[in-house]
Amino acid sequence: MAAVKVEFASPGWMKALHAALQDCASRADPATRLSLCEVFTGVPVPLDRHGTGMLAWHCRVYDGVAHFEETEVDDTDTKVVADYQFLMPLTRWRMDPATSKDLEAYLAEGVRQGLFMRTGDGSNFPPEFAGLHDALVELTA
Repeated sequence: MAAVKVEFASPGWMKALHAALQDCASRADPATRLSLCEVFTGVPVPLDRHGTGMLAWHCRVYDGVAHFEETEVDDTDTKVVADYQFLMPLTRWRMDPATSKDLEAYLAEGVRQGLFMRTGDGSNFPPEFAGLHDALVELTA
């Protein structure tokens, strides 16, 4: 049976993201500590639940639990702030060695255009989180 697809950044997508993060956290060593934040700017009106043109989420992983909230924070290991439309192609882009150069070029162009900003390098991501992006590709309409 195929997974139910949900619109990127919709409430259903956020719920699926939280579940995927929790799955990764539950498989990681309980001593794992990780924090992430993403902010989506230029969000389409139908998804703009707060009337700000922005959506955000952050997650702090510790003790085998993904503590998830739909708010922006700055004190995370990795943070991305990016334009919603710029991110759309990435919601279908699988992460693998064959696409890594194209992906880095796309992200560099986003930085150049002011559409993508990343702080932190993700070097502390435990292996249990390696497939997180691709799992979300499977779920994103």
